[in-house]
Amino acid sequence: LAGREAGGSSLYGKAGLLMAAVHGIVLAAGKGTRLAPLTDRCPKALVPVAGRPALDRALDRLAVAGVERIAVNLHHHSDLLHAHLDTIDPNQAIFRSEEPEILGTAGGLAQIRPWIDANNNNAEPLLVHNADAATDLDLGALWAAHGRAHAAATDRGTTLAMTMALVRHEPTDSVRIDDLGRVLDFARRPGEGRWTYSGVGVVSPELLERMNPGDPAELVPILESAMADGMEVSGWTAAPGTAWHDLGTPERYLAFHRDVLAGQLPGIATGHGPWRVDTELPTDVVLEDWGWIGSDCQVGEGARLARCVLWDGASIAAGSVISDRIIAPWAEASIR
Repeated sequence: LAGREAGGSSLYGKAGLLMAAVHGIVLAAGKGTRLAPLTDRCPKALVPVAGRPALDRALDRLAVAGVERIAVNLHHHSDLLHAHLDTIDPNQAIFRSEEPEILGTAGGLAQIRPWIDANNNNAEPLLVHNADAATDLDLGALWAAHGRAHAAATDRGTTLAMTMALVRHEPTDSVRIDDLGRVLDFARRPGEGRWTYSGVGVVSPELLERMNPGDPAELVPILESAMADGMEVSGWTAAPGTAWHDLGTPERYLAFHRDVLAGQLPGIATGHGPWRVDTELPTDVVLEDWGWIGSDCQVGEGARLARCVLWDGASIAAGSVISDRIIAPWAEASIR
C-alpha cells in the first residue's frame, strides 16, 4: 500500500488503496449530545461500536487504506481521549489537535493546518473521516474519484474544493448534484434526488487555505462561500449496498448493531448470530430478537432482553424487561 506510482508524481492511486504520505484526520471532538446521558461520561468517539471504540474503527480504516499521517481532534472529555490514545498509540505517532473551545468541522480542519504545513507544506489533499461514521465506504475509490474530479475541474479552469462521499439516507438527504457529480446546493428538500454527506471526504489544500486556525466554523458555509467564488465541490456517490450509519442517535446506534448481527456489514463480522454475548448469563435469562451484551455485565435472573446493547460493565436487575435500549454502567438511552 505504500509508495507512489513508479515514475509518476500523481497523489492519486487506483480504487481500493491510497498512496503513501497522505494526511488524514479523524474528527473526534463532538459532544454527542443526542446520545446523552451516555456521553455525559464518555466522549462520542469512544462509544463502543460492535465492541470496539468508534475512534479505533475509524483509525483502522485510514491505516488499512494506506494513510500514513493521521491526526485526531479532541474536545469533549479530551482527557479520556488522550488516555485512550496513549494506550493504542504509545509513541504518539497520531497527531492530537486539542480544542479548548469546540471549533466545528471546518474549524477543526483549520486547526491542523500547521501540522500539515510542517509535514508537506500543505500540498496534498486531506482525507477526512468522522469518528461516528460507521461505514464500509471504499476510501481508495473515494481518493481516486477526488483525483478525477480535480483533473476535470482544472480542465474547466476552476479549482476543486472538496469531494464529499455521499450516501442515501432520506431523513438527512440534502446534497444536490448535477449529472457531472458537482454539488449544486445543500438545501433540505425531499423528493429531489438528494444525498447525505457521509462524514467522509477529501478536502483540497485550496479549501483549507480559506479556513483560519482558531476560528469556529462549520463545513457547509465554508463550502458555499467557496462555490460562490467559483470553486467546485464534487459529490462521489457510494455504490449500492454500501453500509453507512452515523451512530449519532440511539435509533441509528441500535440499527447499526442490528445490521452487524444480521451479517449486513461483512467488514465487521461477529459470527454469533442474532446475539453477541460476552458475559455468562443465568440460565433463565430470555434473549429475544437481537442484541449485544459486553463483558463483565451483571444480568439478573429472569431478565428478558430484546433489541438492546449493553456496554461492558452494565447491570440489569433480576426480572427486568428491557428492549430498544443502550445501557452503560452509569446511564441508559432508549428509542424515543
